[in-house]
Amino acid sequence: MSKDVDNNYLSISDADGVHLENVTLPTGDEDSLIYDDVLKFSHATNCSFVGGTVYGGRENCIDMNRECENVLIEDTLLIGGATASVVIKGGSRNCTLSEVLITPGGGRWDIELGGHSDQSRKRTVNTRLFHVRRTDGRPVRVVVGRADKPEIRGGYVEVLFWESLALKLFVFFRGLFSK
Repeated sequence: MSKDVDNNYLSISDADGVHLENVTLPTGDEDSLIYDDVLKFSHATNCSFVGGTVYGGRENCIDMNRECENVLIEDTLLIGGATASVVIKGGSRNCTLSEVLITPGGGRWDIELGGHSDQSRKRTVNTRLFHVRRTDGRPVRVVVGRADKPEIRGGYVEVLFWESLALKLFVFFRGLFSK
């Protein structure tokens, strides 16, 4: 049984070519924690978010799911996220985080690749992390489940081995029992 539909601040779903620049999400004085994900990409292609700020929701700042393709997050500040700052899953491919600065939230890791998705069991592939850093100077913590290891250039990024192994096992067994 899956949970109810996420309550997201902004969902870019079944869209091609959406480009957002120099925006802060959520806007105004709104509390980001009333949302599951603040920025959700779902089956989005050729989309970008450049030069902005995204505050974390109850789950994530940014969530990409359902076979997103060619999504770029660039020159962006991500603040918090109770689970992670960024989740990329559900067979998404060719997604890039470039010049992203993360203020860590309450999660055990900052970026999750290939976590469980109710919408797609495909592998998440060709994720690129270019010059991704944290505001506190510590390494960006990445876990890899049903995904290829990301291409990492610059920044300060660490793929967590044991946590990645646990995520791989979780995704595998969850897939067995959620058919």
